[in-house]
Amino acid sequence: MLTINNKQKKYTPFLKGKYEVSPGLFPLALDFKSTDPDHHIIQIDENIYKYLKNKQECRDDDITKYYRKHDEDSNSVKAANKFVLKHITETYPQYFQLAKNNGINSLKCLLTEKLITFTDNYELIENTEFLSLYDALSSQVPEDLVICQLTENNDWLSTIHLCSPSYWCAEEKIGMNFEQVHNPVPGMERMIQNYRPMIEAVVRKGPFFRFIWELNTDTTLNHATKNKVSLNPHYWQEKKFDINNPELYVRVERQSIVGFPDTNAFLFAIRTYHTPVKDL
Repeated sequence: MLTINNKQKKYTPFLKGKYEVSPGLFPLALDFKSTDPDHHIIQIDENIYKYLKNKQECRDDDITKYYRKHDEDSNSVKAANKFVLKHITETYPQYFQLAKNNGINSLKCLLTEKLITFTDNYELIENTEFLSLYDALSSQVPEDLVICQLTENNDWLSTIHLCSPSYWCAEEKIGMNFEQVHNPVPGMERMIQNYRPMIEAVVRKGPFFRFIWELNTDTTLNHATKNKVSLNPHYWQEKKFDINNPELYVRVERQSIVGFPDTNAFLFAIRTYHTPVKDL
């Protein structure tokens, strides 16, 4: 296990004390060469192994519960793979090493000790562990990765790799459009009435980031109870609040978005952080 010196960022969007459902999109000054994680969509830090362990547990459970596809655009998936590969190899060359030999691309992932080989068309070669290159890359980083596809008159979640969900699961959301995804969220009525210009701007402009937050009684990453996780409930079921031994955490999600105008899609990355309320 490698020693990671990068400190995890502490994000506190909850300090103003107001829960909001507005888009809250902020420009993200993406810079692969920067040492400041605020300029990155993918953040590798001291807690990386917690996230990688959770992703492996999801795979041990049944990765098809967490990785779902619906009417994928192969060019959008390729664009996402190219972006993630470029990001991790240029930002974290000490953990990800890319080489090419005899027309075969090889990504050496030192954090997981995996070797991922793929073609120039971004297709896996001789691999029985991962279902696709998208699955393989998503399993090497702490963020959950989702692709939203747009056409002239429609939009939908076409690819979801979701191992740290907060009470929702890939199966129930895959194929849904923005309105269907957000209908259950209180206060979203006004936004979903005219959301199309916003998601079109996400594709053409950006990248962007935003935060959402809630309270949890533990620091479990995978709370998708609807997935019927077959592993010990200790791994995913939120604890009941115990007044005699109180534990409470603010769960913050940093949601980063980068658009692919050439394929009319965007990649949505979700990273989860926990802050103990007693430390505030």
